[in-house]
Amino acid sequence: MKQFIAILAAALIGGIATYVLTRDAPPPREEREANDSHLATLAALRSENKSLKAKANQREIITVEVPAKAESESLPNAAHHLTQLQTLQATDGRTKRRAVHYFESLVDIGEDALPPIEEFLAASQDLEFNLPPEPVPEPRNEREARRRKWREGEAGRYFKPFPKPDNSFPPTLRLGLLETIAHIGGDPAEALLLKVLEKTLRGVEVAYLEIALQEIAPDQYLDRILAVTRGILANPPTVAEDASELDRRTKGYLYSILVKHNDRVFVETAKGLLITEDGSLDGYALSYLRQVLGAEAMPILLAAYKDPRITNEFHKAALRDAALRFIGTSPEADAIFQESVKEGLAKMKEGDMFDFKRYEHIAQPLGALMRDVDEQPVDVIVARRKLLGDARKQSSDILLQFGFTAMDKRLGEEQKRRQSGDLK
Repeated sequence: MKQFIAILAAALIGGIATYVLTRDAPPPREEREANDSHLATLAALRSENKSLKAKANQREIITVEVPAKAESESLPNAAHHLTQLQTLQATDGRTKRRAVHYFESLVDIGEDALPPIEEFLAASQDLEFNLPPEPVPEPRNEREARRRKWREGEAGRYFKPFPKPDNSFPPTLRLGLLETIAHIGGDPAEALLLKVLEKTLRGVEVAYLEIALQEIAPDQYLDRILAVTRGILANPPTVAEDASELDRRTKGYLYSILVKHNDRVFVETAKGLLITEDGSLDGYALSYLRQVLGAEAMPILLAAYKDPRITNEFHKAALRDAALRFIGTSPEADAIFQESVKEGLAKMKEGDMFDFKRYEHIAQPLGALMRDVDEQPVDVIVARRKLLGDARKQSSDILLQFGFTAMDKRLGEEQKRRQSGDLK
């Protein structure tokens, strides 16, 4: 045991002595030179790597000299876009997309585009972008021919809504340019729109101008717009037989402006235009008077209804429709209702009792009793039920009696619902 400890101590002392004697001794010369060469190579590689990274992060800028061009040569001007617009054809499927491009290009040019646009508008030229309507088949019989003639005539327009400008795409080049002027904006643009307003006789253009000027300067030019509208309606331009649908509806566009702004200044003039010299009924004028005056229009409607010049059955139907909207609120309307029922029942007796078309003679006045019934006050519903009861006493027709019962039930339910306060 002691011998093992002595050997271990000797080995430990020897190891310590060797470490002390050799730790500070320099390595051999060859080893030092090899280490120095290795470190130099490593340093060179690191430097090269750093340089490559720096170059990789740098963007090389190449400057190319291009001969300068005049602005008129580098970008299409307004005249170019206008020329391109005039070459478009309705039959081309890309016309609308191309037209939008040229219109928006004119907007981008700004006020510099206004002079050539004004020159084009002054030339009174136009181009329609929409395809003409499909031809209408010939009527199959005389009755159908008469109905079509009425629907397409002046009186038939009463039953159609007033035409309105197309919000999606302008149907003609001039209308597209009016929108373009409005989008350019500014005093020169406003002045040009007003200039067109004072010169045009086209109802559709006045309608577009009304929208544009109201958006640019709300109500600032409204009096001028309404004055121009009344002036054209008082002395409407002659519309050729081959005129576009837009121009054939000129009066409709103009009356729609008066209705939109509830203009009553034109009422007296419209009364004089309601029945033409040849005894025709102006459906647009009739619709304007009814919508603007409401029940106050009844004296005018009653006078027209009794006018001996009105002999056409379809014209009478239009006047009845306007008047019967006020049954239960106007004694004049009630009188027209009672007269219509009496005439209708008399015509029913003249026809074949097995022909269900004979009920068409009574359909208009009875249908008017149910119009907007869910919006009428209780006193109006009560008055309509009384009118229905009076009509019921005048006929013993079984089917008609069933109809009277069903109508009275519906009116009674609405009356009860309103009297109970349940207006949902």
